[in-house]
Amino acid sequence: MLTDKEIFELIKETYPLEPNQEFVSETEKKLMKKAKRINKKKVVKRSSFAASGIVLFAITLSWLFLFGGKESAIHTINSFGENNIQAPFSGSESSIYIYHTHSKESFIPEINADAPQDANHNTLNITLIGDRLSQELEKRNISTIHNSSDFQNELVERGLPYEQSYSISREVLEQTLQDNNVNIAFDIHRDSNERMVTTQEISGVDYAKITFMVSSANENFEENQRFAEILHEKTEEMYPGLSSGISIFSSVNKDEQNNYNQDLLDQSVLLLIGGVENTLEEGYRTAEAFAEVIEQVVKK
Repeated sequence: MLTDKEIFELIKETYPLEPNQEFVSETEKKLMKKAKRINKKKVVKRSSFAASGIVLFAITLSWLFLFGGKESAIHTINSFGENNIQAPFSGSESSIYIYHTHSKESFIPEINADAPQDANHNTLNITLIGDRLSQELEKRNISTIHNSSDFQNELVERGLPYEQSYSISREVLEQTLQDNNVNIAFDIHRDSNERMVTTQEISGVDYAKITFMVSSANENFEENQRFAEILHEKTEEMYPGLSSGISIFSSVNKDEQNNYNQDLLDQSVLLLIGGVENTLEEGYRTAEAFAEVIEQVVKK
């Protein structure tokens, strides 16, 4: 049986490959798009393989359909992937996007704020909990993209009101979905409720409770609600009492209702982790626990 090298030498000698400029340009666009979707942490290792695979696939199919040689062509495709181990959910094929529309939401004990409305901070804020969740997911080989951008500062720079926060975070979310293969999105906030409502003791240790929020004002409502239900149920199974349940946000006037950008993805949930009177340490514990929950859900 001919080796892969011998097959390609035969192709080159028999049918010289001289693709036109249009083919080259189109292939380049496809390769660049593919490269963007490769996980940032594995781009050096896997981008060359992905690009080579696409080129090989295109050339081999052209030879197969135009000139025959089915048996050898199929062998070449199969042998190229023989030693390629399929990545888990967390590989270059998909990622979880974590962001914070209200990025400065902080915690009274951490910044010694006098009142809940003063619990905002440039660095000691909810983005740290998102970062911990991202780290814990990566430890479990679940790919994440954590955006800790200061959307509140962007509002000020553009002279926009606070109510436009979701419009700002939406711009980044849309670009992220365009450039990456994201199939889950979490917009993480902290609640404004008092400590007794947002804290759960588990095995003698305090955790910040989680609330799953879904908007009914978009076409993905049923899918997002079901996803929230799965997360809630698994959370309660693994950490009883940690979840505060699912909150469905609805309004009589659907046109004026905030959809939390959940119309862009059918596995998108807004998370409230802890409240204004919780500590970062309690939030970190919850982030670690929730990473275990997500692992069970996505790798089920």
